[in-house]
Amino acid sequence: QQVRLDQLGIGKPIIGALQGHVIGAGAELAIGCDMRIAADDMKLSFPEVGFGVVADTGSSTLLTALVGPARAKWLLLSGQRIGAEEALAWGLVEWVVPRDQLDARAFELAQLLARQPPRAMARQKALIDVQFETEVRRGLEREMLTQLGLFEGEEFAQLQRAKP
Repeated sequence: QQVRLDQLGIGKPIIGALQGHVIGAGAELAIGCDMRIAADDMKLSFPEVGFGVVADTGSSTLLTALVGPARAKWLLLSGQRIGAEEALAWGLVEWVVPRDQLDARAFELAQLLARQPPRAMARQKALIDVQFETEVRRGLEREMLTQLGLFEGEEFAQLQRAKP
């Protein structure tokens, strides 16, 4: 069975509209989108390490490609939240808008892309995605194996027992 991220192998662009708390799996899904627009109230974080596991779904590879190794390490290791403006400055999102304008602006962007010739757009997207596809697939496999090892370890078991 072939592992597929949402954006890889899909000819249509995926726009993530982010608002409020985009944490853990939500943040992982967000960075898998082709582009992201954030409401000014967005807070994003990857808290998995604090729970004794790692972020998965290609996060290590995709996040590093978006923000570089040092910032990816900070976000993945610290679990700290960053706001919309910082996410914009770091390249995690492409646009920031007031919360009450998020849906309209995301729809406007989607309409603009929907007016493009679909075959040419799909081919252009594939030309960009192919540069990352092999590494993302390798990253997914490494993350899955790491996660399974952590689930079986004593550190994870201790953290689970310590939960209230």
